[in-house]
Amino acid sequence: MDKTKFKYLSQGGITKRDALEYIAWLADNGDVPEAPQAFMFEHWIETPLPVVYLGHNHSIVELPFLDLQHKDAVYGISVDGVLFSKNDVCISNENGATWQDVQEYIRQQNLQLFGAANFGRPKIRVPFLNEMQKVLPLRMMFNATVNIFRDHKLSADNWGVMQYATASITGQDKCLYVVDVRTGQISKQTGTPRYYHVRPIVGGGVMTKSMPMSSDGKLNWDQFTEETYNHLF
Repeated sequence: MDKTKFKYLSQGGITKRDALEYIAWLADNGDVPEAPQAFMFEHWIETPLPVVYLGHNHSIVELPFLDLQHKDAVYGISVDGVLFSKNDVCISNENGATWQDVQEYIRQQNLQLFGAANFGRPKIRVPFLNEMQKVLPLRMMFNATVNIFRDHKLSADNWGVMQYATASITGQDKCLYVVDVRTGQISKQTGTPRYYHVRPIVGGGVMTKSMPMSSDGKLNWDQFTEETYNHLF
C-alpha cells in the first residue's frame, strides 16, 4: 500500500469525514470494487455499518451484516458504538408536545421491549448531544445501510430534514438542544414545540454480543458453530 498519497491528501485538507462520505457515496452508486472477504451465508447481507438486533433473553446483538432470517429482531444501526433505532419517532399532541410526552413514549417502549422488571436490562432512551455528534461523519454510511434494509422489505428511515431532540447528559428531564443532522448545526430548544422528533438509542451500559472475529476483522470460522450463532437470537 502506498501511504504517501494519503499524506498528500491530508495536507490538501481531506479529512476522515470526507473519506468516509466518499466511501459511502461510492457504495451508494455501486462503484466500490469487491475486496476479498470472508465467506458469508446467502441470507447474510453485508452492510456499511453494523446492524443492531434485539437478541435472546434481552441481549443486544451487533453484527456486520443483515441476517434475512432474523429481520424481525433488527432494532437499528451502530454508529461508532452508539446503537440508534432504524426508525424516527415524531411525538406530538393537540396542544403541542411536552418533554413528558417524550418520556412516556420511552417508558412504553421499554415496557413493550424489555418488560416491567427491566433492572439490568437494556433501555431505550433519547440520545445525549455527544452521541448525536457521532452521526454527522457517518451519516451517508448510515443512510446506505438503511437503503439495504429497505431493499429487503424492512422498515427504516434515513436521517431526515427535521431537527432531532437530544437529552441533557445530567438528567433526562429536559431537552436542551436540537440537532440538524444535514448541517451539524446545534440549536437551543426554546418554548413549546409542536412536536419532538427523536431517533431513540439503546443505552444504559449495554453489553453487546457478536460473532467471533479474527484479528483482521473477519468472521473466525474456526470458532463458529450454527448452534452458537442461533443462540444469539
